[in-house]
Amino acid sequence: MGVNTYEETDKTEKLETYEWDDVWFEQAPDMSLPRALMIGDSISRGCRQKMIVYLKGVGYVDNYATSKALDNPCLKSMISIVLAQQPRCDAIQFNNGLHGWHLEDAEYERQYEDMLLFLQEKIEPEKLVITLTTPVREKGNVLKISVRNQRVIRRNEIVKRLCEKYKLSVNDAYTPLLNRPELYRDDGVHFEEEGYQILTQIFAQKLKQLFN
Repeated sequence: MGVNTYEETDKTEKLETYEWDDVWFEQAPDMSLPRALMIGDSISRGCRQKMIVYLKGVGYVDNYATSKALDNPCLKSMISIVLAQQPRCDAIQFNNGLHGWHLEDAEYERQYEDMLLFLQEKIEPEKLVITLTTPVREKGNVLKISVRNQRVIRRNEIVKRLCEKYKLSVNDAYTPLLNRPELYRDDGVHFEEEGYQILTQIFAQKLKQLFN
């Protein structure tokens, strides 16, 4: 079995026990169709292959998945490096909420707003969609919502407020999964096949709109 890289204990350090980056370019040489860059964590990575099916003949989705928190000094540099590797990017989907538990709400909001300003330098605001963070359930007992989910709720409220301020599109990846414990794996964070299918449909529908 692989190492569980999700930080389950809140810490004060910026870096988690395991830090990781995963970059994927789908059909990299093909510039004949629109392309989106999906920036997120292991949840977005879990949807990547399914996005190929939902967007077949419509567009491609590249993926930068990472454990980096919003205040990680290398996060913006990594996003810039990923974007620099593809001459075409027609939309960006962004999420960051399941990592960086050392960030209290006020600092999370400050860092998130700074990231939104950065992303709007990379792409037109109307081609940027921000995704809410998915609910968190208890490890080993997914019938119960995790105490940490209260922070997810507050973070999502922050994100919605900032998106309203900058008139950015929002993907709700929280509500459809909130009362669906059967969709979760035992770790309380990641999803079974049906959960990822639900998320993929939400993501693909929004990206189709942005491609038009």
